[in-house]
Amino acid sequence: MKPVLLVTMVLCCVLAHGHAEEKEWKTDIGLSYVATTGNTSTETFSGNAGTEGTVKSIRCLAKGSYLITRDNQEEKANKLNLNGRAEKIITAGLFGFVETVYSRDKYSGYTYRASVGPGIGYDIVQRETVQLKGLLSSLYYFDKYSAGPVDKKNYGTLKSELICKWTLNERVYWENQGNYLTSLEDGEQYFINFETKLDVSMNSRLAIGVSYRVNYQNKPPAAEIKKTDTSFMTSLIIHL
Repeated sequence: MKPVLLVTMVLCCVLAHGHAEEKEWKTDIGLSYVATTGNTSTETFSGNAGTEGTVKSIRCLAKGSYLITRDNQEEKANKLNLNGRAEKIITAGLFGFVETVYSRDKYSGYTYRASVGPGIGYDIVQRETVQLKGLLSSLYYFDKYSAGPVDKKNYGTLKSELICKWTLNERVYWENQGNYLTSLEDGEQYFINFETKLDVSMNSRLAIGVSYRVNYQNKPPAAEIKKTDTSFMTSLIIHL
């Protein structure tokens, strides 16, 4: 299952390189590293990448992020998130899509979470400086737990999402993304995710980014796991 999902998520990137003449693609890579020594010994590394473009009228998007933290050589966080989506325009503003998601966070109770499914979306606002879109999808999840009495679980979900991208000026870019996902089998099992990020360009190739992310799960796999995770990151962004 994992190799299939990973191949699906990077398919858009592969197509982009094979058809680069059709439309210029936008690709960003962000990196962050912090280390302390002396009375405390900590180390944090995070990386993220994203690409989007159009291939033969199909809009393709792929992104991923990774975070690892160690405190006195003991691992405290290890998170991986991968997401891919291919959108096909149906009529003006309306589009269908297929999405796949893979995540790993054993400290939140999951060895992995993998999903794939179709959806429909609408470009609410599509201007040069502002883009706002809403999405509704039905993803089928394959969860393997790292904590709690249950080893694994497969179930259908319903997901709603809102994405807003705003180019404030030629140097400042602001993006907000939030989604709500609920299990179709258990109404108490739902997830709320929100991320906001601000990028300030130093030149055509480099920018400084700041992001804040909130992940909430109403029914964690084990009672000792907290329902809410938050992260605040700064990073150096490379525009390719």
